[in-house]
Amino acid sequence: MNDSLRDALGEEITAKDFRTWAAASLAAIVLASMERFDSQVKAKHAVVEAVEDVAKKLGNTPAICRKCYIHPTMLESYLDGDLTGGLQARAGVVQDAPE
Repeated sequence: MNDSLRDALGEEITAKDFRTWAAASLAAIVLASMERFDSQVKAKHAVVEAVEDVAKKLGNTPAICRKCYIHPTMLESYLDGDLTGGLQARAGVVQDAPE
């Protein structure tokens, strides 16, 4: 499968790259849908819930999902209360300066 992907796309890419992208996308969707938190305890519980949800969809354990598939910056940004800004920074998106 990985050879077919490389041939079709002309780049060094594997099925794990797609799986990682899917996991990160799912995590972003789940975290973005969570209620706003008013304490770090609630925020950490939301992260655990999101990781468990993504792990279930991938068929992995939460530990493997968190370690191998969800970028730590995403979780840190959520815990800092700036998931959108963290995702934009990771994607290299430049925000317009406020007027």
